[in-house]
Amino acid sequence: MKMPLIALSFFIINSFLVANGCDEKEPERGTVQFFEKRYKTKIEGVKPIQEYADPDQFYTAIARQVGIPQLAFKAVEEKF
Repeated sequence: MKMPLIALSFFIINSFLVANGCDEKEPERGTVQFFEKRYKTKIEGVKPIQEYADPDQFYTAIARQVGIPQLAFKAVEEKF
């Protein structure tokens, strides 16, 4: 009796995940596509991380595109 219940549970959960788009593969961390999906914005003019001499240059370019510096300055102004 437990085996059909387990199979039914698996089928229901799998159907729910597929219906909600969870079957899509997530973009790899450290890629422009990852940050585009994360921040729901189009990022242009940023090269792949391997093309930068320092990885911080890649992350800085991404941060500028999504507005992180402005958020940081605003938070500091509000706090002080």
